[in-house]
Amino acid sequence: MYFIFAAYKILCAVINAICCVYTNLKSFVSTQDEDTEAFAVNTVVLQSDTLTPLLLIIVFDYVLRQSMSQARLKKEENWAWG
Repeated sequence: MYFIFAAYKILCAVINAICCVYTNLKSFVSTQDEDTEAFAVNTVVLQSDTLTPLLLIIVFDYVLRQSMSQARLKKEENWAWG
């Protein structure tokens, strides 16, 4: 996902900040008695994260643009050979 940000010319400092938020996550379970030991989080869905919708829109936009570009190339290729 991070290469997409570079394709959109998002500043490296912003990309690095986003990477820090979404990589090497650890969590723990807190109960009345005690807290568990920290464990690694493998899925990157943060609840109530205000950045997630924006990231999703950027990724969807990238995928849509790439698929439309591929479709346009195929159409031009078929037209040239047709």
